[in-house]
Amino acid sequence: PVDYTRGMKAAWLPAAWFALCLGLSAAAAPVYSIHFEMDPKRPGWLAQLKGEATRAKELGYTHIILIQRAAYRLDMGAGTKGGATPAELKELIRHIGDTLDLEPIIELKMFGKQGLTLGDLIEKYPGITYKGKTAGWMADVLNPQFRLPDGRGVYEGVSWPLIDELLSFYGKKKAKYFHIGWDELDKDGLEQAARAENLAPPSLWAREFNRVTGHLIRKGITPLAYGD
Repeated sequence: PVDYTRGMKAAWLPAAWFALCLGLSAAAAPVYSIHFEMDPKRPGWLAQLKGEATRAKELGYTHIILIQRAAYRLDMGAGTKGGATPAELKELIRHIGDTLDLEPIIELKMFGKQGLTLGDLIEKYPGITYKGKTAGWMADVLNPQFRLPDGRGVYEGVSWPLIDELLSFYGKKKAKYFHIGWDELDKDGLEQAARAENLAPPSLWAREFNRVTGHLIRKGITPLAYGD
């Protein structure tokens, strides 16, 4: 355990805040989550993950986070490079949620690692991302100022429809959580995006984080993100 309070001013840590946290912790049910990587290039991946989900329930897990490893082949046309199809995603999500009564949590990389999220759209719409120095799909950072040919912004025209389509795959058990990734953001790509708006990189990072999490919160969904 790490003492994150070390060196912080006492004024930042009011006793009421600690009491609230302790009260919430005591009242909340424990969460046991496990990550499953979806790799459609692996033969039999769907049947394997459905079996592993059943085993996860037997071991006491309550939440299964489905990690994106290729651009989803969604109806709105995000990617066609070997990612999971709508039918496959629906089958897996509903098996976890409706059949096993666990919490399925879908991941969609937002802002960074856009090679995974946008797939073929990066080639279709030049300028939709800033290309950093990291290898492969990790290099692309979303261009928040980009507009589609019909005038819509990148969030309204691409990001929000992608989220909505993934949420539509849930069955009787509706989505409570949505994982936005947000880890290992390419530093050079972020700096390019920030310079284009005359902002400091941390300011742009925070603004976009608030934009994406705010969108999910307004839909009644709790956003999840990695801490790095």
